[in-house]
Amino acid sequence: MIFQADVTEREPVEEMARAVTEKFGAVDVLVNNAFFPFEVGPLHQISWKGLEQAAGRELAALYNCTRAFVPGMIEKKKGKIIVVSSRVSQQPLPRLGAHSIGKAALEAMANTMAIELGPHGITVNVVTPAFTLTDASAIMSEEFKERVLRSRPLRKHIYPEDVAGTIAFLASDDADLLTGSHLLVTAGSHLQI
Repeated sequence: MIFQADVTEREPVEEMARAVTEKFGAVDVLVNNAFFPFEVGPLHQISWKGLEQAAGRELAALYNCTRAFVPGMIEKKKGKIIVVSSRVSQQPLPRLGAHSIGKAALEAMANTMAIELGPHGITVNVVTPAFTLTDASAIMSEEFKERVLRSRPLRKHIYPEDVAGTIAFLASDDADLLTGSHLLVTAGSHLQI
């Protein structure tokens, strides 16, 4: 079922939740993976509005979706919430501070939810990919992409399918005892070789 909704707005998300619930019943897995454009530049130069939007959109998306879908998970006493973050939340890069702050706030929210929702049988985990080759990252220079590749012990680029595999694992029964976990999909770049 395809449903278009601005996840930063409460009403479209509630409408989406009603449609999904009517057709399929309560949701088993919620993947928070919306992309929001953000203001690029040194933190001391970007606008307050840009910083506020970067954090606000990330938090609103997770907030609205969990408000809409968690009640059904609580009723079933089972559910999985998977939050897609970014490596810049823990390893900031120059000029991407707004994105770093937004994702760090998102991770703090996910950690708190893992504690609060665990007693209801709901797991909350974070997938943290490093630089991934997507449509959004196509603007990066070939020189940057090559430098990223050399920084990874596996000497491989990360593609959306690589991140999707980690999400599929967290959605499976094999991950029933993982909550509050942060799984890095970095091809080893977090090791700083």
